[in-house]
Amino acid sequence: MTEKPILFVVDLTYKVPMERIQTVLEAHMAFVHRCYDAGVFIASGPKEPRTGGVVIAKAGDEASLRALLAEDPFVTEDFVEVTLTPFRPSRVEPGALGDWV
Repeated sequence: MTEKPILFVVDLTYKVPMERIQTVLEAHMAFVHRCYDAGVFIASGPKEPRTGGVVIAKAGDEASLRALLAEDPFVTEDFVEVTLTPFRPSRVEPGALGDWV
């Protein structure tokens, strides 16, 4: 039996006021689009209330995901705290992860 892949919950918590977040939001969104194009991000969006964001990501390992996230303008500007939670899905909606599962 093949071992199921590890996915990651990426929890971003703002460390600075929204006014400062807005100064790099466009660059952050360009980074997010690159991650989707690379097949790493599978879902993302702001928290409610807007204190940060959450991403569901797939990566070969935690180190490679951390290296990628280090390129995010929110991270390079030290505007967010990043917490990674790896998990192995026990059930996935058919087709939701493409050929990942």
